[in-house]
Amino acid sequence: MANLTISVPDELKSEMDSMTEVNWSDVGRKAIIGYIQSRRSPTPLVDLQIEDATWIYADWQPALQLSLRMRNLMESEIKVNQTVFHLQIQVPGRIFNIAPITHSQSAVLQPGAPWPFQVLLRAQPEAILEMNQQIKSTFFCNIVAMVHGEGFQRPASIRLLTKTGKDEWETFVTQVIYALKTQWTLFSQAVGLMQPGKLA
Repeated sequence: MANLTISVPDELKSEMDSMTEVNWSDVGRKAIIGYIQSRRSPTPLVDLQIEDATWIYADWQPALQLSLRMRNLMESEIKVNQTVFHLQIQVPGRIFNIAPITHSQSAVLQPGAPWPFQVLLRAQPEAILEMNQQIKSTFFCNIVAMVHGEGFQRPASIRLLTKTGKDEWETFVTQVIYALKTQWTLFSQAVGLMQPGKLA
């Protein structure tokens, strides 16, 4: 059997020495075995949940707001590099594909630790208004999230199919139209102020 030497801080060594009943070689061997076994997986082992998907109008743009929760199921930490979202709107007779949305926020997930964060999947107002011409009843949103971990061949992924009622959608579109009209009014006023004779 091969021997392995590791370096630890002096404070940690003192604490280890105080636990005379512990076989630190056995602890280290099991930790290394667990780490290697977990990294053999082509995808990061994480529990993924998508929650609270709601259509909103934020920062002058329509978006589907949702919460993504991750929990590390591995015995070693996982460094998340980025998360890519795909959004597909399924209405009767038509499918709208929203361009992939990449969130580059990185994080280090400790074993067993949860990491929730909120996401806005933004869509162009023109696409929303075009979709509105097709939506006559309840429709479905197909959401896919792909979590890329450093050192893994493939991302972990989750798919969620959510339902949006006609009343909820009409309320959302009313907000979008009102916001667009407000934007246009503000823009027109700003242009008017910049015309000759309008400047103070």
